[in-house]
Amino acid sequence: MKRAHYIHRFGAKAIDLGPFLFFYGDLSFFWLLLAGAYIACADGLFKGQSIGKRIVGLRTLEIIDPVDHKTQACSYLASAIRNSPFVLMLFLGKIPLLNILFWLVGGLFVLVEMYFIYTDEESTRIGDIYAKTQVVEADHY
Repeated sequence: MKRAHYIHRFGAKAIDLGPFLFFYGDLSFFWLLLAGAYIACADGLFKGQSIGKRIVGLRTLEIIDPVDHKTQACSYLASAIRNSPFVLMLFLGKIPLLNILFWLVGGLFVLVEMYFIYTDEESTRIGDIYAKTQVVEADHY
């Protein structure tokens, strides 16, 4: 399996989050819930491909047996685990008076995630570690 290049990963995440962040200030409660549900479950769609990953050509795999290198397409549960920090940022960032703090902490978390993706040999981020997932190029799956 060929690991995903960090530029492709950043591009896919930008495609997934972009529309929600663009309209973030105007999101009603319903749209906020819909955005949270999409972000949480996105990597469980299309056999491990969020819309952004599908466009960029990546796939999220859930590691079943690391010794035998057995994988399967990312499940909705693994997707929710790996994307939970982004969902938390989305919701906690809407709390009046505390939103600046949550966006600063969330921004710091995103920078740490980017550092992990850039420096790790397998391009693994913290969410991948907890969810036991790996992002690879879709044509090498």
